[in-house]
Order: sequence, then structure tokens, then C-alpha cells
Amino acid sequence: SPDGKYIAYTDTDYNLWYVNIESGKATKVDTDGYAHPNRTLNPIWSPDSKWIAYVKLLDNQFKAVKVHNVETGKTHQLTDGMSDAITPVWSEDGKYLYFLASTDY
Repeated sequence: SPDGKYIAYTDTDYNLWYVNIESGKATKVDTDGYAHPNRTLNPIWSPDSKWIAYVKLLDNQFKAVKVHNVETGKTHQLTDGMSDAITPVWSEDGKYLYFLASTDY
């Protein structure tokens, strides 16, 4: 994380984790249910180190952008899951989260 307090990582069982460096406590954020060649769950920290953004493959085989708050432990799906959404990137000030989406509106 930008503040140096956490490390986010994925394991070979398709789990997304973060570990508190000081305490050593690991917290599981999510699990991807599919072995996908374009690996998902790649964590992206917000500039304030409060949020982890990532992409998860949904049951309908579309990818959705999700965010996890490390302070509350809550996860929110940001995209509707009706088309692929990938590659989340935080703005430098952390106010915005940008991503690519395959929509046809």
C-alpha cells in the first residue's frame, strides 16, 4: 500500500489477500471461482491506502470492477456485470477510479 502498512497479493488458489505488515495478520478479500488465462484479482491500492480495487470474473463470465475498504472490511461491486470492465486505475488524488469497459450503448 502507498502508506507502507499493507501488502496485497493473490495466491495460486485464486484468492486475493492483504497482510498488515506490523501485525502479520492476513485478511482474505475475495476468491475468483474460475481459472482464467487472463488472471483477474490484480489488486490496485488507492492513494490513501484505504481501498483495494480489483477485477473479478462473475458467474456470467463477464468481469466486474470491485473495491474493498480495508478499514470497514466491506467490498462493493462498482460495475453492473452486464459487460466486461477491466484494468482499474485510481486518479492521483484518489477521487476517481477509471477502468476500461466493453459496452455498446
